[in-house]
Amino acid sequence: MKQIELELKERLLIVGFENLAALEFFKYQYYYDLSHEYTKDKYGLICKGSEFTDEVAEEFVLKIPGCKMTYYLHNNEESNITSKALDSFKSAIEAQGYYWGENPFNERINAGYTYEKWQEAESRTFNPEKSIICKILKS
Repeated sequence: MKQIELELKERLLIVGFENLAALEFFKYQYYYDLSHEYTKDKYGLICKGSEFTDEVAEEFVLKIPGCKMTYYLHNNEESNITSKALDSFKSAIEAQGYYWGENPFNERINAGYTYEKWQEAESRTFNPEKSIICKILKS
C-alpha cells in the first residue's frame, strides 16, 4: 500500500493498493469505521481513482484567479497552466515524485539499471483502478 497527501484547494489523501481485494477490504473497513468517532471526522471518501474524472477534479484543484477553465500545473517549469483539471491533479502527484496511471518507464526490462529504474517508478505509480481518493477533514 502506498499513500500521499496533496495540498490543493482541499487536502486530499490518495491510497494505492496492491490488488482489488485489498481495496475492497479497505472500503468495507472504512464504512464500518465511520461509526467510530476517531475515523468519522478525519476523512471523507471521494471516489475510486478510476472514477476521478476531470469534472470531479475541478472541485479540488487550484484554478488561476480570473480564468474560468485554467488550472495550475505543479511540476512543469516551462508552463504552469493547463485547461484540464485532471492534468493539474496528476501534476500535483508528479511534483511529489509519484505517478498517476502509467509507469513512465513503459517497458519492463528484467536486467540491470533500467530494471531498477522501472521497478522504482512502478512502486511510485498509482493505478487508478486500485486507488481511492479521500478528502482530509482533520489532521
